Amino acid sequence: MSVAQRLPTYFRRTRSRQGECIAWAGLSSTSPVTELIGPNPSHPYAKAFLQAMRELGYVDGKNLVIEWRSAEGKFGRLPDIIRELLVRNVDVIVAAADVATKAAEAVTSIIPIVMAGTSFPEEVGLIQGLARPGGNITGLSNPVVLGKRVELLKELMPNMKRVAFLNEDDNPPDNLRAVEEARRRLGLSLLVAEHTATNFANAFALIRQERPDAMLVGLSPGTFVHRRSIVEFAAEGRLPASYPNRFFSADGGLISLGPNWEDIHRRAAGYVDRILKGASPADLPVEEPSKLDLVINLGTAKVLGLTLPPSLLASATEVIE
Repeated sequence: MSVAQRLPTYFRRTRSRQGECIAWAGLSSTSPVTELIGPNPSHPYAKAFLQAMRELGYVDGKNLVIEWRSAEGKFGRLPDIIRELLVRNVDVIVAAADVATKAAEAVTSIIPIVMAGTSFPEEVGLIQGLARPGGNITGLSNPVVLGKRVELLKELMPNMKRVAFLNEDDNPPDNLRAVEEARRRLGLSLLVAEHTATNFANAFALIRQERPDAMLVGLSPGTFVHRRSIVEFAAEGRLPASYPNRFFSADGGLISLGPNWEDIHRRAAGYVDRILKGASPADLPVEEPSKLDLVINLGTAKVLGLTLPPSLLASATEVIE
């Protein structure tokens, strides 16, 4: 999104004067272009994607030419970026995150779109079904782990009675349903604090006023871009919080659970390869990520005075001291 999760990648093929097949790619995300360019980009998702493409026989500068671009968190720019690249006769759009997939889908129903982690693609009408998408969109979905994240907070805080859900106002309604199911199962009350992609003031004010026991942060482009502000808000209020990916924990967030986005982008390269070789996205089944990252910031837990269950620490993929 970014760093994270917000990565539409665009490809077009042409022929060089020597008859060499060239694939052009551009990446739009929340990250600065400087993190994406070069043979060894600093952006971990771009790096994972490029490595997987190399393993599939695509070499930047030989049979792969890449043009990197970024919306840099200004998601309203995505449709124009996509249209501009479609003018160049792109062959594939790889879109990570819901906002990128929806933007690409709104612009073209013909060019193949590979999702690199999109939530509820069937429920929101992006595909006809997981086994046979049926249109121009395929790839990897983003598994719903919101309920599990509520359970983790309860495991950390057995006396937790009320949890706040920091939720972007245009997120799919299935997000809230998943949280509702978990809170009913665990006997909790729920405070929904909605925000826009750029404005968290009202949501933060509501949480300050209502003083819940913990906070669940939803996954969206807005929360990713503003993750440091969200983590700082939780720290100021001494509010234990659960986050959607490891970048939040790396910035000081207590605990995060979500897909391994490097793995998602490696697997997205496989879809690109098959489509460039002639496969139809309508016939390529949509897959869920095979890896989830559970990351715990031990330093933050100590500041909050939380004693972490040994079983939880043992199951973590990463513990940040």
